[in-house]
Parts: sequence; structure tokens; C-alpha cells
Amino acid sequence: MGPEVSNFGGHEQRQRNLQLIVNNARFLILPWIQSKGLASKILGLAARRLPMDWQARYGYRPVMLETFVESPRHKGTCYKAANWQLVVGAGANVLSFGRFQNAEGFAAALA
Repeated sequence: MGPEVSNFGGHEQRQRNLQLIVNNARFLILPWIQSKGLASKILGLAARRLPMDWQARYGYRPVMLETFVESPRHKGTCYKAANWQLVVGAGANVLSFGRFQNAEGFAAALA
């Protein structure tokens, strides 16, 4: 992500708090799987469950989940449906979506 300002603060702030962000690197539902709303359901369930698992394993709750979507090929519709927010355009052909998990940790990270 470049020096543009996102919902997670400026570039330096983001770098300083990178350990508080969990990145979703891959998400794929094979094309022959047909179930209305399946992608957003899985993303929503994972986003609700991950902070508890992360706390148990690593001793702290992440403040944000993040993913990158190749555009214009994909629009990130399943992320939007799962209440992820468009954070910032990360590059010429990439959108960044985030889901904020921990308001207290988020506020402290921005301080």
C-alpha cells in the first residue's frame, strides 16, 4: 500500500501497527459450487471467529482484517456483502477491503 491515507491512518502509522492487521491472502470458491450468499456467509463467519482464535493463540485481538482484490476483474462484492469496507485503492488494479474488529485497539493504534 502506498503513502495514501487510509482508514488505518497514514503510511507510517500503518507500518507501526502492521502486527494488528490480519491479511486474507486467498479466498476461492470453485465455480461449480452454486450456493447463493455462500461467499459472504463464509467471510462473515470467519471474521467473527478469527479474533477469538487469534486471542487464544497469540494473546491479542487483531484490530483489522484486510484483503486485496484485483480490479477491474473482480469488484469485491462478497466482501461488501460481508460488511467489509473499501479502505483505499492499493494500486492501479487493486482494491483494499478491511473489516474493523476491535474498536478499542483501533483507537489505541491510531493514537
